[in-house]
Amino acid sequence: MPSMNGPVLSPLKVAALVFLLAGGLSLAYGGFSFTEARHTAKVGDVAVSLDERRTVDLPKWFGISALVVGAVLLVLPTRRQLL
Repeated sequence: MPSMNGPVLSPLKVAALVFLLAGGLSLAYGGFSFTEARHTAKVGDVAVSLDERRTVDLPKWFGISALVVGAVLLVLPTRRQLL
């Protein structure tokens, strides 16, 4: 018999929360950036590295659609299975 320590989120509700979080962050920030190490050269004691900063812009429709999908998944009824 499984122990019930508190409310358990179904995988559907977890996915809904992930979509809502991704959509909200996408609309708030509009994208993200990261640094990519491109080249490294070492000659004797001298080391030179070239890092390139890349930016990925996320369109507004992505954030809005992620919020809509998250909201729909959140309000969908979940099935209870008796084992």
